[in-house]
Amino acid sequence: MAEKAAEHAGMSLSAWTSAAARREAVRLGAGTNWGNYLTEALAADADDTAAEQDLRAAG
Repeated sequence: MAEKAAEHAGMSLSAWTSAAARREAVRLGAGTNWGNYLTEALAADADDTAAEQDLRAAG
């Protein structure tokens, strides 16, 4: 389907796919506010470490 759409638009498949991905990102509201993943990852790691310690303590 993408091949036919790219051909119809007179574009290469890769150019059409890139343009479609950009349109979809805009449609979904992709932006630069993606959160603070480092802080979230560190908190998740701390939670995992605490859970492992609890399991070890329980035997």
